[in-house]
Amino acid sequence: MSNSPQPLSTIVGAIAAQLGHNMTVAHHRRWAAQQFSGLRIELVADKPLAANIDEQNLICPGYLVADIHRSAPTRLDLLLLDNLGDEFDADAWLRGFAEIGGGYALTTDGRLNLFVGDCEGKQLEEAMAQVVGHPDRQHALKTAIQQRQCGEVSA
Repeated sequence: MSNSPQPLSTIVGAIAAQLGHNMTVAHHRRWAAQQFSGLRIELVADKPLAANIDEQNLICPGYLVADIHRSAPTRLDLLLLDNLGDEFDADAWLRGFAEIGGGYALTTDGRLNLFVGDCEGKQLEEAMAQVVGHPDRQHALKTAIQQRQCGEVSA
């Protein structure tokens, strides 16, 4: 993936192609919060969108899809995080999450469960921003947890 933000037309074109709809931009704006930045976009489709659109099955060039919300049958609100191309260290993320009061487990069907105790909002937000909407990182977390359960990695 690219390390620089993509033009809006590239983003909208990629999303429209994945969804099989013509899409237009209702509004958009850049945002930044501490070390994170991104783009918030509201798109309007030419016909009603499928109900099962989520951040797990939508890829946006140069961005990580952090949140998707259907505000109306033809409207899609996206929160995108700039993909800075950083390497993701699943073991370090799990240690850091535990240090701020979080916990984790895999269900018997392989789902990743994250638990929150007394985490501060900002710390939790920063940790979750690294994994929400990024299936590759979620898969890396699952693999790291499985390795820990098998005793392959020291916690």
